[in-house]
Amino acid sequence: MGHSSVRWPAVAEEEMQEPTVEFVLKDPTDDDVPSADPDDEWNPSDGLDLTYNNLLEALRTVRSSVSDTASTREVVKFQIRQLEERVEDPAGNLGSIRAAIDEQIADLRTQLNQIGTRFENLLSLSAQLQRDVERFRTEKELLKASYAVVEALTMMGDAVSPAPQPEPSPRTA
Repeated sequence: MGHSSVRWPAVAEEEMQEPTVEFVLKDPTDDDVPSADPDDEWNPSDGLDLTYNNLLEALRTVRSSVSDTASTREVVKFQIRQLEERVEDPAGNLGSIRAAIDEQIADLRTQLNQIGTRFENLLSLSAQLQRDVERFRTEKELLKASYAVVEALTMMGDAVSPAPQPEPSPRTA
């Protein structure tokens, strides 16, 4: 009479990877596609908005990883509970089967500790990124407002300054 040991699937290594977030801030004067309008000037608001949107996307990515990690943690906890119930079953107390199940439980608990650490790191990263997004949003709005003020003052200065007068022509005698 042969007994087989049930092996629960381990969490894939790629599910344990930390999410990576990279920001590439591009110099607005280094456009890959030239503007069709030669009078089209770069507006800092556009760059700030793009960067802000990139930060929000990074925050969404981290929050998604937090959710995925929490789900993975619950699956591993469920697997541990199932194995512990199997060990407690009187029919499952055969020496070799019990040793295999105990080994699986130990492996899953190690995995659960790693997932718990990852989860805590992701929560911390998420909180820090949320603070960074809020700080950037505030600074972005201040910079956009300052730019608008400078632009308005420049236009006012241009409107108020007198138009250049032509030089009087020398009179002939």
